[in-house]
Amino acid sequence: MEGLIMRKFLQMIVFAVALIGLGIAPASAITIDYGPAAYTAGDGGSIDLDLIVGTNAATVTGFEIKFQGDFGQSGESLEVFIEGTSIGTLAPGLTSTGVFSTPIGITGSNYNLDPMYSSAVLNQDISSLVGDGILDVLFVATSAVANFGATQVGQDVFTGLSGFSFAVAGTVTYDETAPVPEPTTMLLLGTGLIGLVGARRKIKK
Repeated sequence: MEGLIMRKFLQMIVFAVALIGLGIAPASAITIDYGPAAYTAGDGGSIDLDLIVGTNAATVTGFEIKFQGDFGQSGESLEVFIEGTSIGTLAPGLTSTGVFSTPIGITGSNYNLDPMYSSAVLNQDISSLVGDGILDVLFVATSAVANFGATQVGQDVFTGLSGFSFAVAGTVTYDETAPVPEPTTMLLLGTGLIGLVGARRKIKK
C-alpha cells in the first residue's frame, strides 16, 4: 500500500514537471491605470502611452476608458490601438465600433458633459509584442474634435487640465503568466527526484 502511494506521489510530481517543461503556468490578472493625459496642440490629435506591464504579459482581457472632449457630433470620434492593432472606435451618440460597439449611454457634445465611460472585454494575445515589458496604447481623435481651449471644471480626474481637444484616463487588465524555470533548474529537480527514489529503495533493502 505504501509503495502504491509513493508511486502515485512521484507520478504527480513528474506530471507537474512536464507541465512546467511545456511552458504551462498559471495566469494571474493584473489591472494598471493610465492617464490622465490630454492633447493640447490643436484640433484632433493623438495620445501615445507606454505602459509598463512586464515581460510576462500574455493577454489583454479588459480595457476601460474615461474620456472627455468635443465629441457627439458627426465625424467626431476616438480610435484606440493596442500595440498597433485597433480595438475599436468611440463615437458618443453615434455608432461605436469594435469592442466599443455596446452603447456608452451618454450623448452630447463639447465640454459641458461629464466624462464618458466605456468598458470592453478583450482577448488580445500580446505575448509576442511585449518583449520589452512595455505595452503601447494609442488614442487617435479625428480632426473634427476641436480644441476650444476650455478648462475642465468640477471634481473629476481631469480637473486642472486646460486647452485640450480631448483627454483620456482609465485602466488596462491583462493576464500574466508565471515565469517558466530554465532547463538547468528542471534538470536539477529531475535529478533530485531520481536520487530520492534510489535512496528510498536502498533503505528498504
